[in-house]
Amino acid sequence: MRWITLSLRPSAWYAVSLIAFAQFGCAGGHVGAPPTVPVSGMVTYNGEPVADATVSFHPQGDHRSAYAKTDAAGAYRLTTVHEHDGAMLGEYQVTVSKIIDENAVAPTNDIAAVRPTPKYTSMIPEKYGKPTTSGLSASVEKGSPNQFDFTLSD
Repeated sequence: MRWITLSLRPSAWYAVSLIAFAQFGCAGGHVGAPPTVPVSGMVTYNGEPVADATVSFHPQGDHRSAYAKTDAAGAYRLTTVHEHDGAMLGEYQVTVSKIIDENAVAPTNDIAAVRPTPKYTSMIPEKYGKPTTSGLSASVEKGSPNQFDFTLSD
């Protein structure tokens, strides 16, 4: 086996290190990551908590979207860059969706097993899954509790 030796001047190594640091950051941080504030809430449909729903905050300005998955009690905490870091300050259109595959089967190691064609069904009205029809919005503000509960109905 033949090894290739890469020989760079110290200044070149410095430049490569600087570029890598700027690209990947240190200690798990993201250089230039947007400032966020914690955002949480609850989702209910016809008075019952909605488990495993996707909550998405779609920005109305020049900032990133945020998302979350509800737990068994319908609670969520938003993520923009890092898990549960919240959302950037600003105005959002909000969507909530819960789609299941009615033909889902338990995983198997049998590669010859025939799997049924997926049949996706929305468990809440589909209007809540589109920013233009959901009727849901949120204003994320500094110094505010930023607790947004969404009560959905038919």
